[in-house]
Amino acid sequence: MSHCQKQNRSVKTRPSSDTKVYCRGIKWLDKNQRKLCYHFPEMIEIIGEGVKHALKECRKQFSSHRWNCSPLDWEQVFSEGGILRKRSRETAFVQALTAASVMMEIAKACVTQKIKYCGCGALRRRNRNELSILDGCGDNINFGAYLAANFMDPKRTKTHPKKTKRHNQIVGRKIVRQNTQRKCDCHSYLTGCRHKICRRVVPSLEKVGDEIWKLYLHPIRSRWNKTNRRLYKKVRISRKITASTKHLQGKLVYFKKSENFCEPNDSVGIVGTVGRACNRTSNGHDDCTTICCGRPYKTSVSVEIVKCNCRFEWPCCKIKCDRCKQTRVVDTCR
Repeated sequence: MSHCQKQNRSVKTRPSSDTKVYCRGIKWLDKNQRKLCYHFPEMIEIIGEGVKHALKECRKQFSSHRWNCSPLDWEQVFSEGGILRKRSRETAFVQALTAASVMMEIAKACVTQKIKYCGCGALRRRNRNELSILDGCGDNINFGAYLAANFMDPKRTKTHPKKTKRHNQIVGRKIVRQNTQRKCDCHSYLTGCRHKICRRVVPSLEKVGDEIWKLYLHPIRSRWNKTNRRLYKKVRISRKITASTKHLQGKLVYFKKSENFCEPNDSVGIVGTVGRACNRTSNGHDDCTTICCGRPYKTSVSVEIVKCNCRFEWPCCKIKCDRCKQTRVVDTCR
C-alpha cells in the first residue's frame, strides 16, 4: 500500500476571480493553456522554471558551437520565435529539451505540494520478490508527463510545424521516462535492511540533455504528406521517396537546413560569431577557424591574481592560500 497521495486528474475547482485575472494577464497563453491555468495557476511559475533550466542546459550543450543557444529565451520558446521559426535541427533539440525539463519540474513539484491535486508518484514493482519494498514519496512522473503534454503539445496537429513539434516533445518526455531512477533507503538496519523504502526520481537534466544531444547529431529530415497529414522520412537515393513513420520513432525530426550562424540575422535571432571566444589550439568545434567562420581572430593576454598553494593550518580549521600571478590567453573572433 502506498504511503503517498496519488494524483487525481479529474479534480477541478471553480477558478477564483483573482486566478482569472492572473491567467488572462499572461498574453502568450493560448485558449487551452489558459484553461489549464485556471485550474493549476501555480504551474505557470513551475513551467517557467523548467524552460529556464532547459535553456541553461542548451547553452551548455552548444557552448563550443557557432550557435550557442543565445539569445533564445522562454518567450520565444512559447511563441516559437527567433531561431525556432526555422524548424531546423536546433529547433528540434530545443523542443525536446524544454518538454523534458518542464515534465521533470512538474513531477518534482508534486512531491513538495507546489501543485494542488497531485501527490507522490507510485513505485512500480518489478516482481513478487519486491513485495517487502515500501512505497516512498517519489517524483510524480505520470502527472508530470500528463500536465506537460496537455500544456505544451499542439492540440491540432494538421500542419507540418505542429506535427514535428509534438513529435519532438514526445521524444523528450520519453527520454525522461527511459532514464528514471529508483532510489532506496533501508527501513531499519536492525533487520539487515530486509525492508526498504524506494521511490522513483527523475534523472538529472544534464543526463537528459546528453541523450537528446546524441539524437541531435543524427536527426531525421522529414517531409509532409498533405493527403493523410503524416510525417515521413526524407531519403535521398536517386530521387526523394518516403519511408514509414516507424523510422521516426525515438528520433528528432526537422525539415529545414540549419543556418551557418556566421552573420547576424535579427529576423530569426542569430547574433553571429563576432566577439565569440574560440580556442586556436583546439581540434574540435570550438577551434577559431570554425567558430569565426574563416574570419581572423584576435588574441588578448591578461595577468590575473589568483589564490594558489592552499593548505590547512592548525588549530583547526583555517585554510590559508598564497596569491599568485596567472597569465590568461583569450582568443575572440573579429
